[in-house]
Amino acid sequence: MTIEKSGKDSFMVCCDHCSEYDEFDGEFLRVIEEIKDKGWKVRNNQHKWSHTCPDCVEKENEELDEAI
Repeated sequence: MTIEKSGKDSFMVCCDHCSEYDEFDGEFLRVIEEIKDKGWKVRNNQHKWSHTCPDCVEKENEELDEAI
């Protein structure tokens, strides 16, 4: 999922794992910083962006801990 413009100065980000979404206001680069500050993971894998909400990030980390 990409970060989509949802208004004049707002953007929506949707989790690629659970479809949770959040809206942020401001200019794009500040929004990216705020998303990351709130615990979202933004990844670029071979030119494809993915976005993971804080809850799914926590689940991923728990699964990694269990695998070790």
